Amino acid sequence: MSDVHFFDLQNLRRAGLLGLGAFAIYLVPLLLGHPLAETPETRIAVVAREMCQSGNWTVPTLGGKPRLIKPPLPYWMAAFSAKLMGSDGALDPALFAKAAQLPSAFLAALAVFIVALFAGAEFGRIHGLMAGAMLATSYEVFHFALLGYCDIGLMCFCTGMFCCAARLWSALRPGFLAALGFGIFLGLGILQKWFVPFMVLGLPLLVEFFLCKTDRLKRTLLTGVGFLIAGLMLVPWLWLLERRLPGGLKLMYDGIRECSSAIGHIHKDRWYMYVYVLLGGLL
Repeated sequence: MSDVHFFDLQNLRRAGLLGLGAFAIYLVPLLLGHPLAETPETRIAVVAREMCQSGNWTVPTLGGKPRLIKPPLPYWMAAFSAKLMGSDGALDPALFAKAAQLPSAFLAALAVFIVALFAGAEFGRIHGLMAGAMLATSYEVFHFALLGYCDIGLMCFCTGMFCCAARLWSALRPGFLAALGFGIFLGLGILQKWFVPFMVLGLPLLVEFFLCKTDRLKRTLLTGVGFLIAGLMLVPWLWLLERRLPGGLKLMYDGIRECSSAIGHIHKDRWYMYVYVLLGGLL
């Protein structure tokens, strides 16, 4: 293990430069006008446009009808990106294409930063740079960084979730910051892709629990704090959703059930990305 502190300035700087470099590379196709190529991208762009037009960021809509089969975070990020680019909600396909794609480029680069920072702290700066560079140049990561839908966000938040969980279960003195980071990334992952973070988290956590030799109770309690933080991140939106759209929670539940029933089939939206995320989590 490295003796580099997690927030060592040199480690932060190197990880940050690597993340910025990756972001610059992922931005090039977007700046050149890379079009939306798949149906999920288009849906996110349209929902984001309707959010900007209506000012209602609580209830995502598609064609004016509530769309709660998917979590709201991808729509929020695309709508926020459109606002940053100066959109007033007017129909501008090129702008909303970029608004849907920009979060993917940013989150892919953020994942590179997280991996480089974590690996640099745990195994040394050179190993951190190598780990970040491997992730940045992975075909899957580069490909999904160009697409305007939520799988790369899932990878990013699972990356942060696993790195913080690793700190919780491997550090000599696990602390609240690791639990806080774990909870935040888990909460973001749920808002990005509903239950999928739990699917990839369960087995690694169970293995760590049985292998742990020191401070098992403390680590378990801190992990529980992380789950609580993730739950608290959902509460404000759930409360606003039911208040703005009575019966919205039931619609959301029905949407989750619909996602659950379809999770096992093979389709064209890169189903093997879930395997990729799962294997990364286990490693």
